[in-house]
Amino acid sequence: MTADPWDDVAAAVAAADPHRALAEALDAWRAAPSPEGAELVEALSARLPGAPLGGVDEWGFVQARADPADVPRLLAVLPTYGPVQGLSRLRLVLGRGADPRTSAALVGWLEDRPRRCATC
Repeated sequence: MTADPWDDVAAAVAAADPHRALAEALDAWRAAPSPEGAELVEALSARLPGAPLGGVDEWGFVQARADPADVPRLLAVLPTYGPVQGLSRLRLVLGRGADPRTSAALVGWLEDRPRRCATC
């Protein structure tokens, strides 16, 4: 680890180690959150796509691995669960620590939420 955590990100990118780059970027963003850091986390994460999750059992297995690359896959299916199970699983993802991808997903869900008020 260097004095500047963003140097660790650059070293991981230069070494063509996308998993390490993502982990280092998350650590750097957590130390000093910024919009640019959040964008970098999103971009690095997009380079590590995983297959969509197949069901409840797979969600639990993937969550238990605690791989930062899995966060988008875990978040993608949360809206398909009922409110109790969805909230319970969201808490598990939030328990991993601050992550700009989680914040972006929450904002996206609120923006996509159907409006029920004709005057809102």
